[in-house]
Amino acid sequence: MWDDLYELKLVNGWLLDRIAARFPCGVRQYTMVEFNDPSVGPVRITYSKDEFSYFFNNLVASGGGDCPELAIAGLKLALENSPDKSFILVLTDASALDYNNASLVNEVYRLLNTTQSQVFFVATGLCGSLYDSDFLIYREIASRSFGHVFQVFNYLDFTLSQPINNSKALFSGNYGNGKHSDSFPVSYNFTSLLVTSDGVITTFKISGPNTSKDDIKTVVNEAWGAMYIIKDPTTGNWTIEVEGSEKYSVRVSGSYATSNCSKCHPEATCADYFGYLQCSCKDGFIGDGFNCSDVDECAYYWSNNCGYYTCVNTYGSYYCMCPSGYRNDSGAGCVDVDECSNPGLNTCTVNATCTN
Repeated sequence: MWDDLYELKLVNGWLLDRIAARFPCGVRQYTMVEFNDPSVGPVRITYSKDEFSYFFNNLVASGGGDCPELAIAGLKLALENSPDKSFILVLTDASALDYNNASLVNEVYRLLNTTQSQVFFVATGLCGSLYDSDFLIYREIASRSFGHVFQVFNYLDFTLSQPINNSKALFSGNYGNGKHSDSFPVSYNFTSLLVTSDGVITTFKISGPNTSKDDIKTVVNEAWGAMYIIKDPTTGNWTIEVEGSEKYSVRVSGSYATSNCSKCHPEATCADYFGYLQCSCKDGFIGDGFNCSDVDECAYYWSNNCGYYTCVNTYGSYYCMCPSGYRNDSGAGCVDVDECSNPGLNTCTVNATCTN
């Protein structure tokens, strides 16, 4: 777990910085709940991003040897101590030990119904297969809450950067083997529709008035489900046609936001960020669209493709610098410089032999 924890600490700082930069106004409650086996807790609550980072960065991994953890009990505790319509993020490298505790699972479902919170899982590991009941419970909980299960963290920047109370559940469909068709109305001028699916789906089609394939953007495509964004959906009747095997589901929610594009920052465009803001900072910049600042792509290794080379941040971008003794050859990367091929590249005297 220690290596996963190290990665998650990096991700936690990255997410908090990006969320705070996009939405600098307002107060957010940050709740952290630890879950292990056989204990769950404590609960730590703060309104300070820095204090939450302190909580998170002081987590340690010890013991181990038994894979499943009390993830469902930890989720219940988080739901009980978080505001309504919260984003609950469950970080784990294991399956759920308490997946078959019926009363506990039903209480989680009840809390999801009353709080209307969304649950997202980042599962960097599991104790068996993707189709074991102790992992399928994550998919079931995420699906019921209009959330999702991720095995990589890159998509969290999208899911956790949403303003509070800006979405509405529009459709929820649970299916079995075979083909199914359903319809639902879109009666409000939403900025976007978020569509999530769970299960083995072989054919999926969603359409509305004047909707083309180009309007549907795939955000996530996992083995067990997907997420799609549809920008500027037209009002009217929408149709879902789907075919799959065993149990699968589809959820649709609408999101809306208003903004004054005339106040956009010079490094922003007047367009929506997946439907949530109409002033959007350009690539290489971050902010709420009204204030944009340079992104340091070199701060986190996944923000650049320099690999083992040196990353150098620039205003709005970055570049990769080769180590001393190498030059950047387009297409070949960093290649060795033969300093002996040119007297101007070495300091050898006439009575010395140059060896590259």
